[in-house]
Amino acid sequence: MAQRAGVAKSTFFRHFPDKRDLLVAGRQTLSRLLAEGIAEAPESVGLAVAMTDALVARGVPDPTAHLAGELGVLAFKRGYAQWLDADAALAPYVLAALEDLGSASRSLT
Repeated sequence: MAQRAGVAKSTFFRHFPDKRDLLVAGRQTLSRLLAEGIAEAPESVGLAVAMTDALVARGVPDPTAHLAGELGVLAFKRGYAQWLDADAALAPYVLAALEDLGSASRSLT
């Protein structure tokens, strides 16, 4: 990781003595970048809209694309909220939230 950051290993570990310190710094950066991205995004374009448009462009039927876009945003929000209190990668939390939402949506039929 130090090599990817372009610094010596000793310099890297001087700033991040423990991997938890690195994760906390990463969370803070991710939170800041997400907040900035949302604040700077045009009001007419949201994450769900972007996902929906991308799915429609790939040939996914419109209602399915809209549902997937909205569920994707909701899964990200739920996974992100749980991840904030954990010392692990974000993806498993988002995937678990998506699975929970999928199960909940199947129970509606």
